[in-house]
Amino acid sequence: MKSWYLPFRLLKPLGAAAASLAAILVLDVLLSAACGETPRWLPPLFGTDRFADFENRVTQFEDMKRSGSVRDDHLIAVLGLSQVRHDMDPRALSANDPWHREWLVLGTEGRNFRQIALPSRVLIHSRLRPATVLLMLAFSQTLPDAKYTADESLHMVLTNLRHRQFWQAARDCSWLVRHRLMFLEEATLFHYEATRRVRNLFSLPMSVTYTPAFDPFAPWPKLGRDGGLIAPDEWEGRKAMMVARSFANMGENFQSLVDLVRDLRVMGSKVVVVLAPETSRLRDLYPAVAVDAFNEALDEASNGEPLPVIDLRAVMPDAAFGGDDAHLNSEGREEFSAKMPALLELAPSTRPIR
Repeated sequence: MKSWYLPFRLLKPLGAAAASLAAILVLDVLLSAACGETPRWLPPLFGTDRFADFENRVTQFEDMKRSGSVRDDHLIAVLGLSQVRHDMDPRALSANDPWHREWLVLGTEGRNFRQIALPSRVLIHSRLRPATVLLMLAFSQTLPDAKYTADESLHMVLTNLRHRQFWQAARDCSWLVRHRLMFLEEATLFHYEATRRVRNLFSLPMSVTYTPAFDPFAPWPKLGRDGGLIAPDEWEGRKAMMVARSFANMGENFQSLVDLVRDLRVMGSKVVVVLAPETSRLRDLYPAVAVDAFNEALDEASNGEPLPVIDLRAVMPDAAFGGDDAHLNSEGREEFSAKMPALLELAPSTRPIR
């Protein structure tokens, strides 16, 4: 009687699997050698979820403009870092606005200018033309793009091997795995650009490709806690980052702000930079090079036309912050959203910020 188990039958599938694995490893090595650790053709990490949030909310406002319930001359858009997303309540802003404008709040993660500029394309390419666009920024955004900094995963290989975390060590060694999120971001940008071109070809609204937000005036989830500031060890980590050498390589960061301001002005919008609220100790922490770099970025972005700046860094007391030194607690968000429209009447500065 012949045995059903014939090991030699596995040779072909095992050989195919080994060949596929070898091909992937060779491709990985070749990509690492050809592109290095900072491939310029890949975007920095900006967050595909944030891109989708912009699309949904802008789509709803575009539909409201088409129906006549929103007018460009009564529309004010707020772009910027995570303080925009988490510390501003659109309904409270509109309710406390003496001019009764509608507020389109579009905040994202804000480690640098590029993280704001990339998803802001959704507003720029829409049919909305806000009378005013507020860019809420912070000195910390002059830090270079994450893609231009050292890849920390490479330094973890030996540690993972010592702890017998072999799979994690193998992933750290792989160029493809280390850059997988950047490939995802690139796919998001490709998909966005393709759908935008198709819409433009047939003069279609954004709602044919994106789902309008259920409630475009709903506040985003809170980030700051209501139980005080960050722990001392976390604060020490923040202090370690805020040193002069951290701001040595700006990459394409400055150009992103220049392009963003230019594109917003081409839309016909008045662009005003707003410095986000921060605690007193965070304001004192920035090295002079960060402040100088920020002023240099604003000077380049102004392109000969003064760029107004409203400094709101000290407008909220330290007790209004929670979770860290840059995000407000629940009471702080309510207070800031109520006073924000009036704060826009403060005399803007076009001189270097200190």
